[in-house]
Amino acid sequence: MVIYLDCPTDKLEERLLLRAGTHERSDDKSEVIQRRLDLYNKEYQEIIRLFQNAYPYDFISIKVGSLQKVEVFLEVATHMKEMFNLEARSALVHKKHDCNKIEYVFILGGPGCGKGTQCKHMVRDFGYTHISTGDLLRNEVKSGTKMGKEIDEIMRSGGLVPNNITITLLENAMRQSGCKHFLIDGYPRSLEQAHAFEEKIGHPGVVLYLHCSTSTMEKRLLERGKTSKRADDNAEVIKLRFETFQKESKPVVDFYKGTKKLKEVSAEKDPETVYKHVKQALLETVEKPADTASHPPAK
Repeated sequence: MVIYLDCPTDKLEERLLLRAGTHERSDDKSEVIQRRLDLYNKEYQEIIRLFQNAYPYDFISIKVGSLQKVEVFLEVATHMKEMFNLEARSALVHKKHDCNKIEYVFILGGPGCGKGTQCKHMVRDFGYTHISTGDLLRNEVKSGTKMGKEIDEIMRSGGLVPNNITITLLENAMRQSGCKHFLIDGYPRSLEQAHAFEEKIGHPGVVLYLHCSTSTMEKRLLERGKTSKRADDNAEVIKLRFETFQKESKPVVDFYKGTKKLKEVSAEKDPETVYKHVKQALLETVEKPADTASHPPAK
């Protein structure tokens, strides 16, 4: 956790000069204060930006220019209490993981809703192993195998890869990881896949659905397409992917709504805001475990 007390330079100078009237510090003289502030603006601002970029979810900026000492203290205390409370509860997740039990969390949502971004932070805070079916499929394409070429053609058309291929890649990845607690990102994408996973591998304990408007997802995908070089990040394929999601994947979300396992989080806002709600949803699941009984979805 990093707390930055943000105060305008003129206010800092005013406070230091005021302090100079009661403290005999050699660095509280006008000319020295100016050099200290110049150094602060030149060197320390870079450090602040570094921490802000490195720890976006644990960086707290508090504007203190107009606050009294006690008000600053109360602001800091509030943020620390909230942060340490969340950290303690996150640790609870690790403690409640049954080392002998395999756990699955499905991460669902349309293309561009931010599943991968949110999974990175869930891995950090909750100790899960992240397995992205999209990454598995793209890696298979890169391998140049016969299966990879078949997958490439399907993905370029915006369609769903046959489940026998996807579930085989999933099983291999989970087995090779040597882990037992998984975030399954982007799967199942159809009721058929959900049925196959529950029948062949196991039942999810939690299903997290990141819901987001088509316009927002399209904007994100087109922006990502400028640098990702992904074959499915172009306007034509994006439209087909949305159609596939509505037709095949939305029924999966609707099914899990009836199982008490589904946690819905709006993914419209920035990743930091979205993750606060994602984290809260998972913490609630640990504190109030979902019903583990599961009924296979209809084919």
